[in-house]
Amino acid sequence: MELVVQNITYKGRVVFQKVRVSSFSRLPKEHFENEACFVFVKQGEFYVRAQTEKILVNQDTALLAKCLHYFYESTEKAREEQQATEVVGVLFYPDLVQDLFELDLKKSQHSVDYNLKQVPVNQLLAHYRESINILLDNPELADEQLIRNKLREFVLLMTKTIKAPSELDFL
Repeated sequence: MELVVQNITYKGRVVFQKVRVSSFSRLPKEHFENEACFVFVKQGEFYVRAQTEKILVNQDTALLAKCLHYFYESTEKAREEQQATEVVGVLFYPDLVQDLFELDLKKSQHSVDYNLKQVPVNQLLAHYRESINILLDNPELADEQLIRNKLREFVLLMTKTIKAPSELDFL
C-alpha cells in the first residue's frame, strides 16, 4: 500500500490535508487531538464505519465528523479495481476556532444528533475543495492570512449548506 500525505498547518496544527492511498481494505482514522473534520473525496470512494453507522463517501458526498474512533473501508468495487483513493480534509480544533471567530462556543443552544454526517457536495463546496487542493499542491501560497480566510470561508459555506442557524451553531 502506497500512502502520500500533504499537510498545511496553522499555529502548529494540521488544518488542511491531502491523502492519496493505493488500494486498501481498512484504515483507522488518524487522530491529531480533539478535532472535528470534513473530508472531501477527489478520487475513489469508501465507507466510513463507526460503532453504529456506515456511510458511503464519494465525489458527490463528503463526511462531516466529530472527533471519535472510526474506520475507512474500501468498497467492493474499489477493491476489485484496485482503485486509488484521494481525499482532501479540513480539520478544526476548539481553541483555533475560538481564535478565528472570537466566539464563546458554550453560548450555542444548537445541538446535533450525529457523530458522522454525509453532506452532499454542492457547487460551492466543490469549488472550495479545488481551492484547498491548489493550496496543498502549492504550499508556498498558504500564508497565515490566507489559511485563516480559507478556514473562515469553510465555516460560512458549511453553515449555509447544513442550514445551521449561525456560524456559532455550526461550530
